Amino acid sequence: MAVLRSILSFLLLVAAGLSVLTGSVAQWADNAARTSGPLQEIVGPVSRDAGVQAALSSTLTRVATDKIPTISAAVPGIAAHLETLIGQAVEATLADEGIDQAWVTSIDTTRAGIVSELDAYADDPSQTPTLWFDLTPFVDVLAAKLGALTNDQRVEVFITEMDWTDEVRVPLGRPDASQLDGATQALEVSAQWRWFYAAGAVLALVGLAVGTRRARWVCLLIASLLTAAATTLAAWGMEFIPLPSGSTLAAALVGSLADGALTSLSAWLFPVTYGSLGVAAFALVALIVVSVIGRRAPAS
Repeated sequence: MAVLRSILSFLLLVAAGLSVLTGSVAQWADNAARTSGPLQEIVGPVSRDAGVQAALSSTLTRVATDKIPTISAAVPGIAAHLETLIGQAVEATLADEGIDQAWVTSIDTTRAGIVSELDAYADDPSQTPTLWFDLTPFVDVLAAKLGALTNDQRVEVFITEMDWTDEVRVPLGRPDASQLDGATQALEVSAQWRWFYAAGAVLALVGLAVGTRRARWVCLLIASLLTAAATTLAAWGMEFIPLPSGSTLAAALVGSLADGALTSLSAWLFPVTYGSLGVAAFALVALIVVSVIGRRAPAS
């Protein structure tokens, strides 16, 4: 009977650890989808990615060049001069100290838009949405840089005619129904992260109650170490997940954003590892105390 109780206690405590780990991942996913909390960790890898920088430079150059008034072709040399200024303005934009804030604003707006599209799809699956990345914060900086680059009134006339009021976005892709179904289900599950923590607490309490006097602490010690090992292994395994890549801005962004998200999730899981090790240390101390008391009991 004692053996069965110990086995049951061990299984319940392992399940408690897995439930807490799942709850932590779900909480991160819910925060990433519904709040701007993890953005700082995600922005870092994206803003430093050389491929993203090159693709963003090309896209901003194209966007600004398309805004050059057609009438500029009637003035010799003006169109070429404007294109040169646009190139300089793009370089200044990407080197600007406020570029990180532009990334934060852009990614946050994109996040909110994607979640809104997924929520709409969950309500009406008949329409598959296109997911967009918002470039407006970068275009706003570019417009300011371009306007400050020249004092030539002949050029300023055409720069002031450039319309920067339109929202600028690039398509990230159009997921198929199976991908959208998976994403909407993940959003629904992640929103229930509190229940995973609650289930972990209940399973842990029942597991400790079921175990025998010493076995419960042995089981808690082993289960905690397994949880810490699983968390560490998961964080380590994220480094080997293949990420999409490409020369276009959309492809570069998707790969870099995924990299930033994995970096953020890996950092988020550190407290679970340390917490599990702390519980293991507590279980070890409790086991030692129980063993000492058990040895002294017969003598008394």
